[in-house]
Amino acid sequence: MASDSEKDSCPNAQEEISAKEREEYADDPAAWLSKLFHATRHEVHEEVKYYSEQQELQAKNFLQTVVDSHKSYLSVVESRLIFWLGIIAIIVAASAGVFGVRDGLVVGAIVVGSVVVGRVYLSTWLMRKRINRLDRFRKRFRELLDSVNDIRWQTRSEEMVAEDKAFLEKYKDSILFPSVIPYERRKGICQDAEFEHIRTLYLEYCYPGHLHPWPDPNDPNSNTKLKCELCTTADRVRKHIEGAISAYESAIESERQKLVAQIDSINAEGAVNAKDFLDDYRKHRGLYYVPEDLAKQDEKLLAWLNSLCDKQYWTFEDADKVRELCRIRENEVSAWGGPWEQTNSFELIFDKLTREMKSAATRCGPADTWDWYDSARDRLATSGGAVADIRRIIGRHEPKAMFRELEEGGQFMDITIRLPGITNWGYDPKLVARERKKARTLISKERDEYDRELDREFQAARDFVSAERRER
Repeated sequence: MASDSEKDSCPNAQEEISAKEREEYADDPAAWLSKLFHATRHEVHEEVKYYSEQQELQAKNFLQTVVDSHKSYLSVVESRLIFWLGIIAIIVAASAGVFGVRDGLVVGAIVVGSVVVGRVYLSTWLMRKRINRLDRFRKRFRELLDSVNDIRWQTRSEEMVAEDKAFLEKYKDSILFPSVIPYERRKGICQDAEFEHIRTLYLEYCYPGHLHPWPDPNDPNSNTKLKCELCTTADRVRKHIEGAISAYESAIESERQKLVAQIDSINAEGAVNAKDFLDDYRKHRGLYYVPEDLAKQDEKLLAWLNSLCDKQYWTFEDADKVRELCRIRENEVSAWGGPWEQTNSFELIFDKLTREMKSAATRCGPADTWDWYDSARDRLATSGGAVADIRRIIGRHEPKAMFRELEEGGQFMDITIRLPGITNWGYDPKLVARERKKARTLISKERDEYDRELDREFQAARDFVSAERRER
């Protein structure tokens, strides 16, 4: 039973909201009505969007079911036609005396009939088996979509879930509705690599094979996950890789702080001469204005960037912040194919800032520190996508999914290639290779009939997509 205070909490909250709305209405009735209208319109729009998507999905499912049934029926008709053509061929041959004597006729009829009937039933059996496996694969894919979208049990990072959801949505039409959505209108066409990643995501979100019961808080020995060799191996790999990357990033930040402290302490008014690039920074370049583009509607950041427009000398810390913003925005604009003029504007300021910062570091002494910092920061920025992918992978809950995706990446996931010198911050490639080899052995020992049937279902889906591609 709820207490009286709990019962009264909702009415009190509603009274507070009503009082606030009455106050807003009294201050400005037009603004209050406009706010209410926009909120209602947004709610109606979301409802209409949801129900239209549901109706579209139901229509796609219905049409795909009809097409699949029609294909199955045509395959059965084809098998029956072959069967009856074989029987007719036997009768015609017997009438023409091809088989000769009576005994030869009997033997030939039995052999030919057996071959025809065997071929028909074998092809029908194989076809039904492939269709059943393909249907189960699509069912698993729908289960995977539901699991990714279900936020009730989601303890993974928002970035990971958003990326996984975007990947599945991209290939949804190609897998679930291949006979409904035209080939050229699909967002993505599954290849072998995409099927491998779908299998990894299924292991992460839906796979029931490697689970541990919830530990009893009253029993310190009930946490079976701590005793699982595969889980402890995965945990060691996670801690080792994350520890090395974090140490590398901390070293870069430490060197940055040394440069800021040493250079800005000598030149209180600013050590970086902004004269050469200030005109490019503060003037309009076509339709683009650098501070506004760097701020991206962040009013506080824009105010700070505009405050630098009239300063001929910048502090090393300010110059470093603007340089990194230019690097980030340049990569963003290049990624979505933005205007060349905007990309060139960011690149021009970045290069001039780098030269002036190097000059300031040389004048003030820590030139070697600057050289290491600049090259390490550039390597980290260039390999930022790979480092983010590695962190996303080692953040997966299911050890099998984590090791499988590391194998998928190949050399792209080799952090020693992406960040040369990271071995100086605790990364041991031999240890990681050893642990991954051990994990492969442990995973192979856990394979059972469920895993093999799962492989067959994924192979049936691959065969279907390959056959569709050949037909085109």
